Amino acid sequence: MRNRKSRLGAVAAVASTVCLTLAACGGGDSDATDGSDNGDSADIAQEAWESEAPVTISVSDLPPTSKPEIREARLALIEDFEDKYPYITVEPEEVTWAADTFPTMLASDTVPTVMNLPFTEMQPMIQREQAADVTDYVALDEALGESNESLVELATGPDDRQYGVPMDAYTMGLYYNRSLFEEVGLDPDAPPQTWDEVRDAATKINDGTDAQGFIFMTSDNTGGWVFTPIVNGFGGETVSEDGTTATLDDPAVKEALQFYHDVRWEDNSAGSNFLVAFDDANQLFGAGQAGMYIAPGNQFNNIVTNLGMDVDEIGLAPLPQDSDGIGTLAGGTHGMINPKASPEEIA
Repeated sequence: MRNRKSRLGAVAAVASTVCLTLAACGGGDSDATDGSDNGDSADIAQEAWESEAPVTISVSDLPPTSKPEIREARLALIEDFEDKYPYITVEPEEVTWAADTFPTMLASDTVPTVMNLPFTEMQPMIQREQAADVTDYVALDEALGESNESLVELATGPDDRQYGVPMDAYTMGLYYNRSLFEEVGLDPDAPPQTWDEVRDAATKINDGTDAQGFIFMTSDNTGGWVFTPIVNGFGGETVSEDGTTATLDDPAVKEALQFYHDVRWEDNSAGSNFLVAFDDANQLFGAGQAGMYIAPGNQFNNIVTNLGMDVDEIGLAPLPQDSDGIGTLAGGTHGMINPKASPEEIA
């Protein structure tokens, strides 16, 4: 049997973020195993896993030409992979998951062999039987078998079978510009630990430099994404435990809204632009035009590689927690295999 442990591209930890990149490696089931018992499907997976017959797979999320550095890095990784496994051809595609385009991809049967999906999308795909069963393939690889159990659970169906491979995971954190902190007399090795300290630091940066103290994202569905972990930090949730009811009357929601109000209208340190999207916030921070903002830890590489910010200027800290704080928001992606893929393509 060939050693699939070498198919792990990179493992990088940045603060509370863990990003696992799997190069053209996935698992799944296909029509060949539908309706068969676990023993039969395991035998099919074993045979496909050991096969060296020529096979071609398509893989999503090739970085666009507008991001040449990470695009070339991905293509180089694929080239190295194909050199090691000359019978496997990898066709990278720039297609990425988006809520408004993915249903069309499903309807037109243009989903690649391997498609990266947000954690929140896996269960609907499983329920609609639109994701391949990867259980028997993952079991053949030691590294994949050691994936974080909580992330695997998000891709596990009611039949206790696994339908996705964790590709990357993040938690939301507080990015801050270390140079700006030093410029206004703040210790860059002691980031804010309370929301009051965030306000104080934002005000000092806003008043003492040419940069905006704090950025609030609002556009392209980022508003709730950033607001929710602030609410979590104050000890509350934005939805009920069963996920069916908004809990905007939660005291923690009111505290988070008061924080927004004070930073914007009392301190005037959040600027006057209310239409800030994800890329806008990254670019402002990467250009040194903002002191702090809330974003996923996995943006660290983007800020350095694509936006050119000096790595020594970037601070990344856990989000402040009130005495009742419950943590922060997490997210990431699973690698899903097209259920129409052959066992060899899946392997």
